[in-house]
Amino acid sequence: MSWMRPTSENQKADAPRVGSEPNYNRDMKSPPVASRQERSSSGSARLGQSIRIEGTLTGNEDLTLNGSVKGQVNLKGHSLTVGPDGKIEANLSAKSVIVEGQVNGNITAADKIQLTPSGTVTGDLQAPRIALEDGAKFSGRMDMGSEKAAGTTKAAQPEHAAVKS
Repeated sequence: MSWMRPTSENQKADAPRVGSEPNYNRDMKSPPVASRQERSSSGSARLGQSIRIEGTLTGNEDLTLNGSVKGQVNLKGHSLTVGPDGKIEANLSAKSVIVEGQVNGNITAADKIQLTPSGTVTGDLQAPRIALEDGAKFSGRMDMGSEKAAGTTKAAQPEHAAVKS
């Protein structure tokens, strides 16, 4: 058994360059660690407690907010979590929304809105499914009708027959 790397003509690219380490040193090191972006296979982002955003926040990945946001948050097709330290003064729109912190604004979700026991919302909720866990605080209106149902025509609704007396 040998600790030397087999050599071949195809390995000429591995030959040490001026100022680089010899191959045996590079081979003995642990493999390079993947960057944070490469490790995140879930495609999600986090904004920490010290982050303050004013304006419109949009994105194409799941997001967890633990800081404060004033304005508008739009994550069509993705999930939004307001973490326990999140203080949001904005209208929120996402595929699904979980509130663990405080939201002052309207929330619209294509799939589901969930308020956890530590969650507080002052504003209107609109989603096909809404879950208020025991201990959650909510002040506003709820609309659980889907957008498709709201756009139905009179032809799709039953008609009443006129009765002559």
